[in-house]
Amino acid sequence: EKSNGERSDSPGAGKGTPGSTRMLTRLRNPDSKLSQMKSQQVAAAAHEANKLYKEGREVLVVNSQGEVSRMNTKKEVVMKGNINNYFKLGQEGKYRVYHNQYATNSFALNKHQHREDHDKRRHLSHKFCLTPAGEFKWNGSVHGSKVLTISTLRLTIIQLENNIPASFL
Repeated sequence: EKSNGERSDSPGAGKGTPGSTRMLTRLRNPDSKLSQMKSQQVAAAAHEANKLYKEGREVLVVNSQGEVSRMNTKKEVVMKGNINNYFKLGQEGKYRVYHNQYATNSFALNKHQHREDHDKRRHLSHKFCLTPAGEFKWNGSVHGSKVLTISTLRLTIIQLENNIPASFL
């Protein structure tokens, strides 16, 4: 083993030493100087691309294989400053269109949460009208002459009277 912590590239290295299962080359060893230099170059390219992206020009994009390509900032760009093929959370860019599953999918809630949501809706429906029948609509134009506004008010009041059930009159 070398003094700076790197393992040798020679075929005999690593054999016969207890506990060593495979030989690490300089490119695969994350502690080697060559690997650190390459990751610094990738980080510098990603930093430069981010700086240009904020200014609204063309950017350099580093993909997961370490290849660098130019893209226009008008397209959707996801920066990858890493050379390995491992998946990282947020790498696919889906965080840009977030949908709260608890609000849109009733099956996402557990039984207790579903019951609380049902009780909340039932309690609110006793206080407020949550059905389309309770929606308020102007019958006519809300902008215009005085005669037009008065006729709109008259028709709207008649509509409200008709929406009240006969048992309450």
